[in-house]
Amino acid sequence: MKTLWILLLSLLSTIGAGAADAARLPDQTLGVRQNEVAEWRGQARRTYTDPFNEVTLDAMVTLADGRELRVPGFWAGKEEWRFRFSSPVTGRFPFRTVCSCTNDAGLHDQRGVIEVTAYRGQNPLLLHGPVQLSTNRRYFAHADGTPFFWLADSWWHAMSSRLTMDGFKTLVADRVAKGFNVIQFAVANPCDIAPFDDRGGNEAGHAWTKDFATINPAYWNLTDRRIAYLVEQGLLPSIMGSWGYYLHFMGEEKMQRHWRYVIARYGAYPVAWILCGESRLPWYPLIGNGDDGYQQTLKWTALSRVVRDLNTTRRMLGIHPGPPLWFHDATYEALSDYSAVDIYYGMGGHGGGDEYPQVARCLKTMADWRAKNPGKPALVGELCWEGMYGGNCGPFVQRIQFWGAVLGGAPGHCYGTDALWQMNSRAKPFGESASGFTWGNWPWEEAMHWPGSTHVSVGKRIMERFEWWRFEPHPEWLSSTQEKDERGLVAAAAGIPGEVRVFYFAKKTKQKLLQLEPGVKYSATFISPLDGKEYPVGAPLAADANGSCAVPRGPINQDWVLVLKQP
Repeated sequence: MKTLWILLLSLLSTIGAGAADAARLPDQTLGVRQNEVAEWRGQARRTYTDPFNEVTLDAMVTLADGRELRVPGFWAGKEEWRFRFSSPVTGRFPFRTVCSCTNDAGLHDQRGVIEVTAYRGQNPLLLHGPVQLSTNRRYFAHADGTPFFWLADSWWHAMSSRLTMDGFKTLVADRVAKGFNVIQFAVANPCDIAPFDDRGGNEAGHAWTKDFATINPAYWNLTDRRIAYLVEQGLLPSIMGSWGYYLHFMGEEKMQRHWRYVIARYGAYPVAWILCGESRLPWYPLIGNGDDGYQQTLKWTALSRVVRDLNTTRRMLGIHPGPPLWFHDATYEALSDYSAVDIYYGMGGHGGGDEYPQVARCLKTMADWRAKNPGKPALVGELCWEGMYGGNCGPFVQRIQFWGAVLGGAPGHCYGTDALWQMNSRAKPFGESASGFTWGNWPWEEAMHWPGSTHVSVGKRIMERFEWWRFEPHPEWLSSTQEKDERGLVAAAAGIPGEVRVFYFAKKTKQKLLQLEPGVKYSATFISPLDGKEYPVGAPLAADANGSCAVPRGPINQDWVLVLKQP
């Protein structure tokens, strides 16, 4: 049975002697299971020239504690309007619709009840509920408190017709099998193209009509299928509303209406939001020609508050900052105020010969951001994706950024490839970007098998062998390094004092393990970050008089995860 239940309203009516009883019953009833989506559909009885821009519809849903939740509705095409609702708890939830056109009897003051029953399936997003910040705001957890280790793949153009539905399902199956649990994508207005470029549309056209005049519901109806399918397969959709530079073409008012529409269609699903892509990157021809990027960040900062207020289901909101501070002379923050966002998706470059310094700088930027914004996690969002620059950013680069980030305090990781962000196919390579060059023509059919995706999945499985959500970074557990190529800077340590210590070493090192408890004999095990295989170290490790110990030699000359456990 599909996990999304779209349930049409059932009209309850009686005649004769039973009319008085019928008046005490809800006009309309919807039934759905916990965390699944109930959908109300209504028909406008008035004729509108431009429904999207002329009419606003909300539903006021009464929650168990008596509070009313405002749920935005959306125009679905022709005379049809809808709203969607889900609940992590069972119960009866009365609702009433509120239409800006109060004399439209088909839309205004429609009443009913949503009956939510227990979910009995195994889909983790529905069994445990939507993903949110933990109570201590250090990691991600489902609504019922179950920890959630975030592992995302990056498919910016996945809602476009560049990827067929069959291809979409093939990619989903591969990522589910490997252990990914998040897919991040632009729901509309994707990157590296001008507005209304054919590469950004689907079989029904673009998300908006020409010149951003009004919304195109047919585009979104097809998008619904893909988002619903991700949820059905247990993958959390991390939905980016738009790439940042589209603000230059749409303006703030239309971008607000755009975001309201996105939230109305998908806010009931177990999703996460990304405010925009590359908030500080202006439209490409404007780079370096004034302060367009800075002004754009101020506008997105204001929009972040609007999105926060529209986001009544309180799905997490993140920011994808764009080019790092040393690139495009962007000496300003991604947002002037981060109060409305929950997550920072760190971004660096994509290689080109200086992969290791880029990784190190990105990890430092994330650590600095966390320090300035306590209670808000930072994780790699886009960094040195596999296959970029003809393959410079190979699987080793994917491993060092994963382990450097996760042991540095990130509650997960976002992976990506040169081919999948642009959805290259053998028949239709992406071609030239709006920036003026072609990133790469690898087809997704090959890139889905690149080893980096396996290695970060192995990393997730290794972390899940421990109570990773209790881990804290402990760089003081390692001596400093003087490695010349900066790979040694990715050496990282985290764990639970008195229980377990986990280290990552990008290469053979002369570093020492520090602050070991005196008199304790640690069992030590090397774990390969390539396949997860364990190699126990023969003799227990113990501290010298200074509380330190040399790092034992790994069984093979490669990067390693080293685990120390106390008895």
